[in-house]
Amino acid sequence: MVVQHPAPSPVPADVCAYLNALPSEAAVLSTDGTLLWANEEWRRFGREAGLDDDWSLGQNYFDVCARAYASGDEIAGTILTGLRAIATGAGSTVDNTYPCDTPQRRLWFRLTARPVPENPSQILVFHQDITELVDTRVANTLMSQRESAAVLVAGLTHDLNNMLQAVIGNLELGRMRGAWEQYGPNAQAAAERSADLVRRIRAAARRTVETHRVHFDLVEAVQDVATLVGGSLDRRVRLEADLPSQPVPVYAERAAVEHALLNLVLNARDALIQQPPAADPRVLLQVRDDDDSCEVLVSDNGPGIPPEHRDAIFTPFFTTKATSGGSGLGLFMARSSLLAQGGELALLDRSSLGGATFRLTLPRAA
Repeated sequence: MVVQHPAPSPVPADVCAYLNALPSEAAVLSTDGTLLWANEEWRRFGREAGLDDDWSLGQNYFDVCARAYASGDEIAGTILTGLRAIATGAGSTVDNTYPCDTPQRRLWFRLTARPVPENPSQILVFHQDITELVDTRVANTLMSQRESAAVLVAGLTHDLNNMLQAVIGNLELGRMRGAWEQYGPNAQAAAERSADLVRRIRAAARRTVETHRVHFDLVEAVQDVATLVGGSLDRRVRLEADLPSQPVPVYAERAAVEHALLNLVLNARDALIQQPPAADPRVLLQVRDDDDSCEVLVSDNGPGIPPEHRDAIFTPFFTTKATSGGSGLGLFMARSSLLAQGGELALLDRSSLGGATFRLTLPRAA
């Protein structure tokens, strides 16, 4: 009987022992990118993230980075360039931070690499989860920004709320006296949504979360927004809806959801009216129903979001419409309100219409 023993590791035993003692993922590559050895944390992460094929021994890590870069991941291209520089002796270190989106949430990692000491034919790669650190930094930044926002909104909301109450009261008086015209109900609905926006701005200034969740049909809410906004669109802009025939039940704050959708459609309109007439400007609303969550996609065929603005559009006071009165609070307030009730608002990497697509996600009603 012949006993087969596993092939000896190409990595020295003392190096393996050191890397196995680390709490972060670690691996050793050859200078052609082959994964020679990985500690248990590296293998565990590969299993949990569904990356067994890419993160198992014998695979080429350079090829993994190249595929990610070909799919549009610019950071993967930067990492690949750095690793190849180490392999050829033209570089000595790689240090990059990058996001990794999972079905549950966005994670953040720091990847560092350097030659194995006394063995330049091998490369040490470390992969560290820094999500908690990034989340803390983001929370601290948002807290500082909210301080500035509170100073601004506290002085505006009182007078604005008084004016909106007068609008609602006069519209109701006109209805009672028989002067209710075609767009009266929509005008009243718009004023009531504005009053609700004031309430939520006040809550943000006090750093409290006020939500009034109800069960409602997401399809009906999207139809209401389309009706409400239809009269304010430029005649050249086509508003289309691709909606399921059956109700899509969700449990959320309906006013916040409709305000977020209204904001997205009007933002799309503002981008589209800058297009030449021959561009056939379009806005498309779509509803998708999953087992656990529901989505609304708002897409347009405008110029899209410039790459340098993608990371800033949800931060308070950021606007590309400063000359036309943009406050820079619309997307920030919409996303904050949705997050407070278990939802999300995100800008997708690609749009079916070629412009921008925003995805609004809500928990499905039980």
